[in-house]
Amino acid sequence: MSLPTPFRSVKRNGSSKEPHGVNFATSGSTILTSSSMPSVSSQIDAFQSNIMSKYTPQQLASAIVLYCTSGDDYFFYLATSSSSLSSIYPLTVNVGKQISMDLVKLYGLGLRKFFVAYLPPSGCLPVASSANRYKGCNDTWTRSIAVPHNERIFKNVLGLRHYFKNGTILLIDLFSAFSAAQSEIGTGGLQPCCMGTIVGMRCGSVSRARALYSLCPSPNTQFYWDDSIHPTDAGWKLVGNQLQSSLNAIKK
Repeated sequence: MSLPTPFRSVKRNGSSKEPHGVNFATSGSTILTSSSMPSVSSQIDAFQSNIMSKYTPQQLASAIVLYCTSGDDYFFYLATSSSSLSSIYPLTVNVGKQISMDLVKLYGLGLRKFFVAYLPPSGCLPVASSANRYKGCNDTWTRSIAVPHNERIFKNVLGLRHYFKNGTILLIDLFSAFSAAQSEIGTGGLQPCCMGTIVGMRCGSVSRARALYSLCPSPNTQFYWDDSIHPTDAGWKLVGNQLQSSLNAIKK
């Protein structure tokens, strides 16, 4: 599939429609309006204001919506509060409620086909596994973030299926896909390719035009690209292979 067009480009160009779809993803975006980055609900507002009128009701009904989050609500919460991981559960409830509200709004706008993604194992992300020197996943992070989040999404989607009488809503199990893909590589796959070289520095850090980070010699052998949450192209390919059977449902 061709890459979808960033929505700001659609707005700027004034195109009648985009044959490969529209991408509303924003780096650092959250489900709740808890950070300075645009929330998903604000992205839906942008779709309603600037994009929706470019398509017919029939085109909207046949379109496919991918709704996903990388967990920035939880990372923002941990970064800005002194609370522990054990206090995150109420936040997963609020995030789940907002996801349901967003999907109901999209359904009300005429969209009928939805994919909703689970979170991958939070404790395997470099930002968490660094505490174990990348020798293993941080199970506390996974149990506190990904597991309750995904359980909430599963329950909410079951309820929405009764509401979406003329639509389809499917789950993309990134949790299992990431787990299976990483097991192919082994624990060595937890080590990110791009890392800061001194304490306090991260992938991409520079000082006076001097790089304060190092790159691995072969990114194709690494699952994660940087020292936070982003997989490499090779990592995403492994995940995609794991998801192939479930993604084939898109053709039905």
